[in-house]
Amino acid sequence: MANPDIASLLEEVWNRYGSKEASQLVTITHAPGSPWASTTVNEIINNDDTKLYFKQLIKQH
Repeated sequence: MANPDIASLLEEVWNRYGSKEASQLVTITHAPGSPWASTTVNEIINNDDTKLYFKQLIKQH
């Protein structure tokens, strides 16, 4: 059985971003200050940086 918190999070993400096109998602994820914008091409993005970025993003909303 799925964790209700995870299911709720996934539903919220889907509702917010599911209708966006790939180019719109790239614009969102590559915004200034994001791990994608701070990483050079072909460089691996650090998982800790990604977690921190999304935690901060959640606090803003």
